[in-house]
Amino acid sequence: NEGIFDFVEKDDFTFFQSTNVDDILQTCVDFAKEQKSQHLDIRDWTILSPQNVGPLGCDALNTVLQEAYNPFDGRVPQVVIKGKVFRQGDKVIQMVNDDSLGIVNGSIGRIRTVGPDYVMVDFIKNEDWVTVTRDKMENMDLAYAMTVHKSQGSEYKNVCMLAPTLHKRMLSRSLIYTGMTRPRYSLTLIGDKSTISHAVSEASAVV
Repeated sequence: NEGIFDFVEKDDFTFFQSTNVDDILQTCVDFAKEQKSQHLDIRDWTILSPQNVGPLGCDALNTVLQEAYNPFDGRVPQVVIKGKVFRQGDKVIQMVNDDSLGIVNGSIGRIRTVGPDYVMVDFIKNEDWVTVTRDKMENMDLAYAMTVHKSQGSEYKNVCMLAPTLHKRMLSRSLIYTGMTRPRYSLTLIGDKSTISHAVSEASAVV
């Protein structure tokens, strides 16, 4: 249709047309499992969503992706902090600056060890692990998925970005541009062409 943004798929770009929540979630799960099957470092890929809340927000995505990528296993240690499960092997993000630990807001890491009252996280590849005590773990969150806003200034090898009709109110040209320029190698985009076309025609989103 005239005025509808179109995409040409290439080796480094894949587009999934969908407005169905379950289909979009499954595509995200498939993306995460593909990264795992290729043995890509967990910090080298991410899934981006316009917002944290809702069935396609980062909170819901992280719960689904944790079970798909790093499912419960009685042999894998985990800890529950304020109702949130953190397992050995999980991808996490630091949510505040912490000078005492030497980590800043937005740092991405992987939980390497879970102890009775601490976890050890490698926030920087090939450097010493950071010991995060239980009382400071509430400043961490799962990071299989993050908001486009949180990803600003970061780069990943592979990115899966959601631009769903459900988040139409949040979408804007700048947000889509920011998300689409995070990957170094490949981008998987999930959404609806008409919704994306409307967003790129708008200078900013209503917030």
